[in-house]
Amino acid sequence: MVIGCVLCYILTGQIAAGLMVVFQKVDGEHLRFEDCLIIALPVLLGTVVAFLPTEVLDTLPVVLKPILGNAFVVGVVTALVLEHLVFRR
Repeated sequence: MVIGCVLCYILTGQIAAGLMVVFQKVDGEHLRFEDCLIIALPVLLGTVVAFLPTEVLDTLPVVLKPILGNAFVVGVVTALVLEHLVFRR
């Protein structure tokens, strides 16, 4: 579990760094690393959820299965939490 979290952290940083390189200037402003993290982490978590085996999803409670089993919902909720709670300006 710890190794998976570290891998997720490293991959999120790599995606964010790649986004910073690709989009160096937007309207004359440089993208901040936090802005790229808001994009990178939901994409990564959505990809992980999309490839979860059905055995893992069957262990979730019935109420949470439609929410936590849907990659799009996980990505959108993660982006909203990051943008409005974690990286508030």
